[in-house]
Amino acid sequence: MLKSSNVAVIIPAYKAEAHIEGVLRGIPSWVHRIIVVNDASPDATGERALEFASGNPKCTVLTHETNQGVGGAMVTGFKAVLEDPSVNVVIKMDSDGQMSPDRLSKFLEVLQQQGCDFVKANRFMHLKALQQMPLIRQIGNTGLGFLTKIATGYWSIFDPTNGFFGIRATTLKRLDLEQLASRYYFEISLLGELGMQRATVRDLPTPAVYSDEVSNLSVTRTLFDFPPRLFRTWLRRMVVRDLLWSFSAKTLFLFCGVILGLGGTIFGGVNWLRYGLMDVPAPTGTVVLAALLVTLGFQLCLQFLVLDIQDEPKQPLWSRPTDSLYPPPNANVL
Repeated sequence: MLKSSNVAVIIPAYKAEAHIEGVLRGIPSWVHRIIVVNDASPDATGERALEFASGNPKCTVLTHETNQGVGGAMVTGFKAVLEDPSVNVVIKMDSDGQMSPDRLSKFLEVLQQQGCDFVKANRFMHLKALQQMPLIRQIGNTGLGFLTKIATGYWSIFDPTNGFFGIRATTLKRLDLEQLASRYYFEISLLGELGMQRATVRDLPTPAVYSDEVSNLSVTRTLFDFPPRLFRTWLRRMVVRDLLWSFSAKTLFLFCGVILGLGGTIFGGVNWLRYGLMDVPAPTGTVVLAALLVTLGFQLCLQFLVLDIQDEPKQPLWSRPTDSLYPPPNANVL
């Protein structure tokens, strides 16, 4: 089964001189191609990777002159892979040793047996391994996971910032690589682009390995940088995919719910202020009307949420007729 697929592994590398050689040597021999992207690492990461590549014809090392972040490194790797027509599965690994090469075959099995377009690791399904994760990261990933579900429409997945994933090459060709974030938001932006194409996504329980590495993703950056990006991802999905490309009942529920909810809130607030300044009780009809609008708006938004959960993509891209596929998103849209 493994020999039936040509698998390419992409490794974005930055400040990983202590781990990169071990990661490369641990990659199974059945992997068709290895691409290391040295993202202008200031240490000996690039040299260690080149030393390994000199004795392994499968391995290619690409070097950035300036640091572009994990997303920029992955886009470079994606473009290199797409130039090789023999590759049909692409797996991304980090260079810090947290991702076990032994799991590569599991990614391939899920892609083949479940027929999905994209499979990603989920650290939260292994309780023993989860206990090794710092508490602040557990809390942050839980909250971020819920917001990512709302933004991308993938309600059955978790651990959105996990960068250990596998994707079909045919699916990768459908994505607008220019829309992918260059740095820490890369994994979520990738889910957003998959959602735009309604690709099927599955989680694979995969424990992480924590040693001496330090996460560069700060709590402050997550709190202040991610919410606006998540809102943009959600808005783009709603406007482009669910309004322009495929108007549905859930879009109508959301539109009406927001209008009624905001209208009721504004109407109630204005009249509360008006009658408060007059120092007289607001008429019962005015209070009931404001409450009715807000309640109705809330119910419609709740119905939208239910339909959005039910609308999570279930049919893989590769199994759909060509005329049923969405066009590649325009990079200039929203």
